[in-house]
Amino acid sequence: MLVHGARYSLVIGVCAALLGGIVGQLLGLVAGYFGRWVRTAIMGLMDALMSIPAFLLALLVCLSVAVGGRVYMSGIAFGGRVHLLSIIVALAVVFVPWQCRLMCTQAALLKEQSFVVAGRSEGAGHWRTMFRHIYPNALAPCIVQMVWAIGAIILVESGLAFLGLTAGESWGYIADSWSTLVPLHFYVLYIMGAAWLVLVMGFYLMGDGLRAVFGPSRDTRGQDRAASD
Repeated sequence: MLVHGARYSLVIGVCAALLGGIVGQLLGLVAGYFGRWVRTAIMGLMDALMSIPAFLLALLVCLSVAVGGRVYMSGIAFGGRVHLLSIIVALAVVFVPWQCRLMCTQAALLKEQSFVVAGRSEGAGHWRTMFRHIYPNALAPCIVQMVWAIGAIILVESGLAFLGLTAGESWGYIADSWSTLVPLHFYVLYIMGAAWLVLVMGFYLMGDGLRAVFGPSRDTRGQDRAASD
């Protein structure tokens, strides 16, 4: 049953991270490259979203984009039926500000580099400069953050599913159904918690490995310092 529920949780986590990552990266790229009032407007919106707790923001967005039917949560009827796309969009909105801030910082730093200035001096336009020179070089830390975020997104989705906002038998839905077994079989909570722990730690270690691959090598830096000496 855990393996069956993992399909929904993984699909939601990966799709929400990809959707939120793409939207956040594009907004951050535009904000970091153009700066001034563009950066102020976009980052102001991102700060407003980040000021709302992640779970509450996901809950509000999920209810607002639900389509058709009715959603029943804790005995309260809401106007909307939860679709898989609704949950993915809600969780992606939570992740957008984090990717936007990271990409904005990377783009603001890279646009001052010599290779970008040289490309602009040769007549490259804004969009060519952003997507040909800046975006590929700023993508590595964003990918690492996306992998790290998959585990956190799955935890938030599990909380929504535990409240009844689910599109399938995800781990949150399974935890909710198993809650009736706790008085007789308390160990089911440990099984569910261990599954969440392994999954989140797995994505964290994967992201840490990608950071080691994309980041500069310590040995290389040491060799460069030795050569300069």
